[in-house]
Amino acid sequence: MKCSELQIGDYVRLKRTNEIVGVFEIDGDRNVINNEPDGYCSEKNIAVDDVEPITLTLEILERNGFELRNGFLYHRIDDKPHHYDFKLENGGVFTSEGYTLQCCIYHLTIRYVHELQHALRLCRLNDLADNFKTEER
Repeated sequence: MKCSELQIGDYVRLKRTNEIVGVFEIDGDRNVINNEPDGYCSEKNIAVDDVEPITLTLEILERNGFELRNGFLYHRIDDKPHHYDFKLENGGVFTSEGYTLQCCIYHLTIRYVHELQHALRLCRLNDLADNFKTEER
């Protein structure tokens, strides 16, 4: 991974311990990220080479409020029937191509949790993005 691929609040996995940490600070000059200040990881400065993205799975999506219907995973914007902010294609089956995010006119391939967090922030769903639930958090 590169620092330029990450944003504050993204979740990544430490390669050697499998721990999930939230990015609190990015130092692009030194290629280092800092985990969140109240995080459980004992490391503060983490080399970007020591982290990897978290693969997006059906379980993670369901844990975050996505509903599988008619071959799509939908996330509801509010309580209005049939009112969704976006949907993911592929019927909940992750392939090497990833999920295809449909939000308004956008169609983006999403493979990893941090990529979905970026898309959620673009859709002004900051609370969901910043409190995203992974399999270990």
